[in-house]
Amino acid sequence: MRVSRYRDEELLFSKYQWNDVVRTNEEAIKKQAAKMSLVDFEEDVESLAVKLAKEYTPEAPTLRHDDISVERKEVEVERQRDGYRSDPFFEGGSSTVTKNAVEVTVPVEGDTGFFRVRPSKYNMNPPRAVIGKNDIKFLLILEAEDPAAVRTQIDSKLKSIEGFLNWQREDAEGLSQSMLTLANRELEYRRSQLGAADDLVNNLGYKVKKPGS
Repeated sequence: MRVSRYRDEELLFSKYQWNDVVRTNEEAIKKQAAKMSLVDFEEDVESLAVKLAKEYTPEAPTLRHDDISVERKEVEVERQRDGYRSDPFFEGGSSTVTKNAVEVTVPVEGDTGFFRVRPSKYNMNPPRAVIGKNDIKFLLILEAEDPAAVRTQIDSKLKSIEGFLNWQREDAEGLSQSMLTLANRELEYRRSQLGAADDLVNNLGYKVKKPGS
């Protein structure tokens, strides 16, 4: 059986590569540093570097387990036709059946875009979910009447998602320091570049206009 809802759910941790995200953010740090003016450097380089590195250091989001909510749903489920025997269900012209399901909403702290980023370590069975701005949602068919069995299914799905997030966190170890080092280097270069150009203009022997005058 296949739930039509799955057409909305996407395969998590599959669209982008972690290393590509890191390289993109490194380039963003360089571009931001290159746009700095002398006015910006009225703030010390160390403080600017901390802000810049923090903004562009990839960080896995956190699932807020204590705030998870559930809602009963009815969904249309496609049935697989048995090719070896007659099926009155299909003879009636219908190929779906209505099933009870539970939609699980998991609030998220952090950038939900990282649910589309594949860590360097991963398995071949990534989970599916709908990615929202501040949460993710997934649907489970209620095949069992035992709440404990359904809870086990939900916990298994959450464990799978957490496994990928933990692999992202492993990738991020030490990354904040390397991003800070990069930001410091690029900002120091930009400040020296601006200072050298400013000194050259000041030593031309003409009156120097102040910015904005």
